[in-house]
Amino acid sequence: MTTPTTSTSQPVTPSPTTPTSVATVSLPAPTFRPEGTFNEDDAIGFAAYYLQVLNYARASGDPTLLRSISEPDCQTCETLAASVDEHRTLGYTSINRDVGFESAELLFSDPVKQEADVNLRLVTKDSQLVGPDGSIVNENSGSVTDGLVQMHLRDGHWYIQALPV
Repeated sequence: MTTPTTSTSQPVTPSPTTPTSVATVSLPAPTFRPEGTFNEDDAIGFAAYYLQVLNYARASGDPTLLRSISEPDCQTCETLAASVDEHRTLGYTSINRDVGFESAELLFSDPVKQEADVNLRLVTKDSQLVGPDGSIVNENSGSVTDGLVQMHLRDGHWYIQALPV
């Protein structure tokens, strides 16, 4: 087991200051993805990458990449991907919905099973989901909270097993 360490990072992506329609945005997909080795840095890097992919899915309206790095039995992963599909279908606009993190700590590491648990200090800003008619569908207050990301390396690729609800 690796000794827990903490690293600090800026939020994964900047929050937009203007509304972004998830139904029409065309963005480049995140390209960094730690592969091939099982170590603390790659586990923490993959947790950060997952947030980039989540933010990309929400901004672009395309959860394909999000699903590709999530295990099929990760219920929270599928709930997040399904909400991206639903918001795109309904033509919702997203304001400040990016999730970032302040720090990451490896809590568990099993090199034999190639599993790791990373605790992220998650950061969100005040955000809104706006309907096509301009009405506010949902508002969330910004927050800072801890979230445990469980992942494993299989066939040289990292996958999310479970996320905080």
